[in-house]
Amino acid sequence: MKIVWLLMLLLTSQAFAQQAPKKIKLPNIIREASGLFIEGPDKLWWHNDSGGEPSLYLTDRHGTLIDSLLIKGAVNRDWEDMTVDPNGNWYLGDFGNNRNNRQDLTIYIWKKAEATLDSIRFSYPEQKAFPPPRDQWKYNLEGFFWDNDSLHIFTKNKIGQGNDVTRHYALSDKPGTQQARLVDSCYLKNRVVTAAAMSHDGEEIALVAYTFGTVLGFIPRAAATLYVWSDYPPGKYFQGTMRAYRLCSWPLPTQFECVDFWDDDTVIVASEATLWQPARARRVKLR
Repeated sequence: MKIVWLLMLLLTSQAFAQQAPKKIKLPNIIREASGLFIEGPDKLWWHNDSGGEPSLYLTDRHGTLIDSLLIKGAVNRDWEDMTVDPNGNWYLGDFGNNRNNRQDLTIYIWKKAEATLDSIRFSYPEQKAFPPPRDQWKYNLEGFFWDNDSLHIFTKNKIGQGNDVTRHYALSDKPGTQQARLVDSCYLKNRVVTAAAMSHDGEEIALVAYTFGTVLGFIPRAAATLYVWSDYPPGKYFQGTMRAYRLCSWPLPTQFECVDFWDDDTVIVASEATLWQPARARRVKLR
């Protein structure tokens, strides 16, 4: 099944590899773009961050809204990413945890074809307090992807905490209550991870990471980087070769929250709307 799915994705990616858009302006209904799944050249699925409807939004590659789907039975407390497996299971990560105090971390499992919903509830075995002391706020989460019957999640530390480590945990993709299993960690200087994706052929992973601060105490400054790993042992992504692509270093705050592979040479990254600019996406060429 996985081989057939990969062949289909590769054929699809070859068919529209040259059509990846340079820029996409997203509709106002996707102001807090936080999750992206590229199903085809004109089928880009998005979801918002927190506090709104538990819905997915479909646009074409130009950002025109085509459809929206309400996920009945789900709650959007803090949706941060989504991923899809070869069997048609969509995984929606309601696991944003800015205050490190959640005890209801959830990944919804939605079968799109059947419109059925299940879930994974999980916790971190190392976390004993909710919240822990502020210098141990390392249990936020904004990025994950599916690979080989597992969900791979990448934690986000608190900006400015001085410990810019993302931890790679793994979960079974089966519904139920679980404890996340720590696999590895990686230090990304002055960056916290906000999105994750795996290439169609499984040969590369991508993490988006950013930081935000001020200059002279009042001038806002943001920076973001796309990190790509390749040539890794199975499931040990941080043991591979890393490449970095600067996304921005602007005086105006820009929070990149989405990433997915358009094809095996291109990714699409997207940022939330701000007071200065709408939610938007852009192409990043890897080769």
